[in-house]
This record gives sequence, structure tokens and C-alpha cells, in this order.
Amino acid sequence: SFLPTDVGKIAFTSGGSDANDTAVKAAWYYSNTLGHTKRKKILARHKAYHGVTGLAASCSGLPGLHKTFGGTSSTTDMPLPGFIHLTCPHQYRQAAPEEDEEAFAQRLANELEEVILKEGPETIVAMIAEPLMGAGGVMPPPRSYFSKVQKVLTKHGILLIADEVVCG
Repeated sequence: SFLPTDVGKIAFTSGGSDANDTAVKAAWYYSNTLGHTKRKKILARHKAYHGVTGLAASCSGLPGLHKTFGGTSSTTDMPLPGFIHLTCPHQYRQAAPEEDEEAFAQRLANELEEVILKEGPETIVAMIAEPLMGAGGVMPPPRSYFSKVQKVLTKHGILLIADEVVCG
């Protein structure tokens, strides 16, 4: 009765960064077992925080985690290849003045669709997202955001990794 649903397996990790590394690797493994060996790219969002290990920092959309690991000020070692960042779903900061919540959510879903088609859906394995972003302040997405995102991802056979820590 600890979990609200029947779960087949649980992977314990030492922290959030390791958990997200494991989720990305599990997505790659799942895709490989289906014979979709070209599905390696990960979609993520600007301003998102997913951790500081190599894969988790590449998922994170924070420039401070991507720059100058011992290089020059123009050196960018991260994100690693294959990590693509989309617009942060923070309506106050990212919506156009005339956009209401629904129009903003639709624009973000359209952007997701465009990026998937540009990159090739056969190359994208998953999108990682925090249901409630917390690194730059608590930023809830528009109410219909995740239903629109899930519809686009499902259409293209792309997994959604929910990195939930803010809500518990």
C-alpha cells in the first residue's frame, strides 16, 4: 500500500542526478530493445534543472551548468550532443503579451512538434520535464501544457520522463 499503483520494478539511486541519468539510460535501453537504435536524442526545456552529472546537466537548461569546464569563456562542453532544449513553459516570462494561457500552451506544443519534425522523430527517444519547475522559482506550466505535450509525444512514439521533486 506504499505506492498508489502496481509497479514492476523500482531503481534506487543516490540522488536526483543519478535518477535522471538512469531514466535517460533506461529510455535508450528500451528503445534499443525495440530495434529503434537511432533514437538517442533527448528533449528538455530551458531553465529546467535535472542535476549536475554529465547526462543530467545536459538535460538541464541552465547555461551555468554548460559553460567553461576548465576551458575558455567561449568553450561550451555541455550539453552533450543530442540534447535539445525547448522554450520554458513559464507564462509570465515567455508568453507574448497577447497570448492567454491556452494560446501559450498551444504555441509550446506547436514548437515541440516542429522540433520533432526538424530533428526526425526516429532520432528522439524521450522528453524530460519537471511537472513543476523549481530551479528559477516555482514555475507552473499552463494547465493544458502536459496534455498537449503528451499528445505530440505519443503521436511520434516518444517517451515522457517526469522529473518530479517539487511536489513530492
